[in-house]
Amino acid sequence: MREIKFRQLVRTIVPSGDNSNLRTKEGGMIWHYFGVIDNAWISPVGLQYPIMQFTGLKDKNGKEIYEGDCLGGVWEMTYVGWCEKSGGYEIFICKKECMACSGDVHWYEIVEDKEKEVIGNIYESKHLLV
Repeated sequence: MREIKFRQLVRTIVPSGDNSNLRTKEGGMIWHYFGVIDNAWISPVGLQYPIMQFTGLKDKNGKEIYEGDCLGGVWEMTYVGWCEKSGGYEIFICKKECMACSGDVHWYEIVEDKEKEVIGNIYESKHLLV
């Protein structure tokens, strides 16, 4: 069974103090991870921040794949998102359209690809989707 967990982009400035659920990334953005983690419930910071769910997949480097993550390699210029029409995670291209809805690529193709790699996300790496 996959873990049900989420992340939120909390702010772009690193605060003073320590919080084990806040993780900084390149560029100084701060992410809050929440859900049932290590058998304990960790609450979200607030609903005013974007929330992205863990897809249950990891990339070729073992990095967890969340909604909003940009992929590289053969998946260049794509990101993972929730498609209301298909009712599941799908690949979107250039922040425009669901590739499954256009008949190009379906989620199972990502699941089966052993070379998928997260190279950024739609908040920190907008240049990857141009």
